[in-house]
Amino acid sequence: MARGEDMPTDIVWDMVACMRRYGMRELDVHDGAMTLRLLLEGAVAQTGAEERLSGDNGAATVSTPSAGTVVYSPVMGGVLLTHPLRHAPEVEPGQEVAEGDIIAFIAVDHILQPVVAPCAGHIDTIEVKHDEVVGYHQPLMVIL
Repeated sequence: MARGEDMPTDIVWDMVACMRRYGMRELDVHDGAMTLRLLLEGAVAQTGAEERLSGDNGAATVSTPSAGTVVYSPVMGGVLLTHPLRHAPEVEPGQEVAEGDIIAFIAVDHILQPVVAPCAGHIDTIEVKHDEVVGYHQPLMVIL
């Protein structure tokens, strides 16, 4: 990205994902022509949180449901609710999960990216189907 160009939104969402992964609540980016501040308000695990993305062009707010934690796709690819070497799905609605449990996979070429539970709870809904192609940061499941 050259100085003075707009920052692509996929880079912003990558930064938000890293902030969640490492438990960061605030990140400031400065390049002389622009200042961008990312502030994750509330719980880092997104339970009822609002993410406020602000910069020189104002602010955009993305709300997450207060009734549960939305699990987002970490990458673009095909959703695998069942590992290719297993016969049973990783999780089903109503199943209890612990923080860090693998709950699905995203297939990118021949690589499987695990999707892990960001918190403990039980699977409320699964928003996607097996082998469905998903985009980056697309909602996959809700954990209550």
